[in-house]
Amino acid sequence: IVMKRIKKIEIDIRECAAKLGFHETKTFSFISEKKVFPHKIINQDLKIENPISSEMNIMRNSLFPNLLDIVAKNTSKGIESIEIFEAGYVFNGINITDQKSKIALVLSGFETNKTWHFKRRYYDFFDIKAYIINILNEIGMKNFILKRSEKEWYHPGISAEIKLEGKFIASFGQLHPSLEKVFDIKQPTFLGEIDIN
Repeated sequence: IVMKRIKKIEIDIRECAAKLGFHETKTFSFISEKKVFPHKIINQDLKIENPISSEMNIMRNSLFPNLLDIVAKNTSKGIESIEIFEAGYVFNGINITDQKSKIALVLSGFETNKTWHFKRRYYDFFDIKAYIINILNEIGMKNFILKRSEKEWYHPGISAEIKLEGKFIASFGQLHPSLEKVFDIKQPTFLGEIDIN
C-alpha cells in the first residue's frame, strides 16, 4: 500500500511539473565520484567495481549531478533557457531502506525566449519557490513551513526548505557558486527537490 501511494504521488508530481512547462529527463543512476553531493561524503559501499566509465563510477546520492550535466551540455550549444526535471531513486547505502524516491527540478538561464518587445530576465529564487509550492499545493499539501536551508549545494542565503509536521519534504535555491565551477555553468541556475517518501 505504501509503495502504491508513493508511486501515485510521484505520477501526480510528474504530471504537475510537465503542466508547468518542465521537460522530463531520464538519466543513469550512476555519476562521477567528482560530482557527489556533498563532495566530502563519499559512501564507499556505493562505488561500482567495474564501471562503464570513470564518469559513472558511483551510485548517485542526488538527482542534481546528472541534471546539471544536461544544463552544461545544453548551454554550451547555445540553449539559453532550460526547465527540466527527473523522478528517480537516490542511494544513501546498500540497504533497501537507503533507497529514496525523489523528484528534482532545475531552472537555468532566461525565463522567456528572445523577443523584440520585452527585455528578458534570468530565472531567480522566486521562480523556483513558486514552482515547488505550486506542485505541493497541487498534491494537497498546504500547511507547511518554510525555513532557511543549510544544504551545501545551495547558495548561502538564497535557499529554503519546506517542512510539514517537523519532517523535511522539499528544498530549493540557487546553485552554489563552487558547483557552478564544477559543472561549468555560467548562468544563474536554480534547483528544487521534493522527497516523495
